[in-house]
Amino acid sequence: MFQFLCYFVLSTTLFSAPNPRSLQPQVESLLTRDFETTVDSLEKLGPTAYLPLQTLAFDSNQSMEKRWKSLMALAKLAGSQSLPIVEKALTDSHWFMRSAGLTALEALDKKKSLKWAFEKLKSDPALMVRMKAFEVLRGQENNSITELFWQKLHSADSFHQNRSLWIRYDLAYELLQRPRKKDIQRWVSILHGRDNKLQAIASQALSKLSGQTSPSQDNQVSFWQEKYPQSQKNKL
Repeated sequence: MFQFLCYFVLSTTLFSAPNPRSLQPQVESLLTRDFETTVDSLEKLGPTAYLPLQTLAFDSNQSMEKRWKSLMALAKLAGSQSLPIVEKALTDSHWFMRSAGLTALEALDKKKSLKWAFEKLKSDPALMVRMKAFEVLRGQENNSITELFWQKLHSADSFHQNRSLWIRYDLAYELLQRPRKKDIQRWVSILHGRDNKLQAIASQALSKLSGQTSPSQDNQVSFWQEKYPQSQKNKL
């Protein structure tokens, strides 16, 4: 218990202490290696490596790779002690730091990562961050998350020049895994849309929901379009 308290006090002090400049070049050098080797080498330095890693992670003059690796190494080495720094990354102005924050947080605290991922998928301006947020939320059988997936499927930031971004297909495939009777009209709207890939997913969803299959795999979209005609076709 005494050793644990000493370690806690030491590491807490290091996170708030002045930057140990003499150690930073050594830490930077270790970051050039592959991630596992980097972590193994940094682990030998103990908590003294934490502050240099934090400094590098938030240094806008450093490369994206170095900043990403610094944050991930810090989270790996410091564990739950790094949570405040990881959550700081989630509000960083650079998209890759927000993405790294989600990645690190998912390993540290699943409950917090789901909360952050929900907000990031909902409103983060960067597609790559929203994609990472979707990965964190995928597989979570939760009505609020399912509704968010439907919302983002049709959200303006899921399109580029009126064409679907890849995240729409990921969202649709995930929604296909959790079919709900109340979503039939949503699938019908997609079925009568302009995106062929999404039409195919919608036909699979309607097949699941109805328990029927089309006579021909090649004509399944037209089969379901005839079965579920829509006078006011939604062009999503």
